[in-house]
Amino acid sequence: MRYSVGIDIGATKILAGLVREDGTVVHRVRRTTPFDSRDGVVETTCEMVREVVLFGQTQDCCPAGIGVGTAGQVNFAEGIVVSGTPNIRDWTGVKLGELLSASANLPVWVDNDVNAHLLAEVSIGVAAGRQNVLMLALGTGVGEPLATNPVLFVALGVEPVSSVIFRSIFRGLPVIVAAAAVLNSMRQGQELLE
Repeated sequence: MRYSVGIDIGATKILAGLVREDGTVVHRVRRTTPFDSRDGVVETTCEMVREVVLFGQTQDCCPAGIGVGTAGQVNFAEGIVVSGTPNIRDWTGVKLGELLSASANLPVWVDNDVNAHLLAEVSIGVAAGRQNVLMLALGTGVGEPLATNPVLFVALGVEPVSSVIFRSIFRGLPVIVAAAAVLNSMRQGQELLE
């Protein structure tokens, strides 16, 4: 069984967890999103990743990589937030993939949180095997990605990206792609119940 660290960086909270490739969350931590600076958000996220990795090491389930879903538009190939959200101060321009990879010494995949959520749903979730899926995510922000066999058309007019490309980029670690979205899915369900 393979494991990944999943991160969901939102305007009000950050979730991090150790996620099995089938989507089962083995361990999870939650922190309030720091509002003072982007450095605070990055530092908190790095601390959470270290905590989750340490837990995985003690349980003989070391993660193979890190998947991050974050608010804002993301250049997923570079792991950079290209257009932040007003809900996270100075989030534009953060080289999130590079910073987390250096901190954890693991490969990192970063995308918009709603795009990551939809990719997980069509890969291992309720939309697995479906030809066409449109998701509307309502939270602190709103997102609406579309997946159509097997291409993910991300929100806000970014070029479509084949899920096959994701798998080749991450050298056989497709579980990383879904890990962050599993946490996002749990978060949205929990908030509906609250």
